[in-house]
Amino acid sequence: MTKIVLSLISIVEGGVTLTSSSQIENESLFLQLRQATAHEHEEIQKFVPLQKVQVSLLEYKNFLCAALGFYRPLELKLYPFMKEQCDWTAKRQRTPLLVTELEWLGLRIDEQPECNLLPPIATPAQAWGCLYVFEGSTLGGKLITRHLRTACSELMQLRETERMPERMQKQKTFLDPYGADTGQMWKEFCHALTLSQKRSNDSTMYAQAVIASALQTFQCFRKWLQQ
Repeated sequence: MTKIVLSLISIVEGGVTLTSSSQIENESLFLQLRQATAHEHEEIQKFVPLQKVQVSLLEYKNFLCAALGFYRPLELKLYPFMKEQCDWTAKRQRTPLLVTELEWLGLRIDEQPECNLLPPIATPAQAWGCLYVFEGSTLGGKLITRHLRTACSELMQLRETERMPERMQKQKTFLDPYGADTGQMWKEFCHALTLSQKRSNDSTMYAQAVIASALQTFQCFRKWLQQ
């Protein structure tokens, strides 16, 4: 099976084109990000079990638990910091979606371990680098969601027989948090990141810091998934 990359993918879903780096503002920064993180993209695939021909419900649950352990503590650091940068970050938080789905799957949230090796979030550039990874994953997550419809029959059967929370009924899950708005949300993110670089005193150093943070985010998440 072809690997499903978790980040920068250009696809068409429901008539919405998800924009690739060649179609967005400030192409050079996004091209640098894509090239610099390409190896980490490949490496993290080895620890994401949702791309197999057949995926068990247990594998799906375990991945969501691992995602919660990474996203929840990192979002607690990231989004309060980002409030100073822009006002649209609240709707991008994915921890609430993870909590909703895991509780629906019968897991206790307070029993899930949390990652203690997180990328630092102390500057705007570090925050944007982390967000690049988070927001980019919604593009690949859309493909994985479609793949699971045939690959994880247990999950599909559960969704047919067990009443889902309102959020999930609206097709909003951790892997596909924005539904039909995915393309627009990605464009908004790209525009905001571009503005943040333009406001910096040194755009070259700022880009380097964004890239370094994106790499650290990938690496920390990969090490967490390896445990």
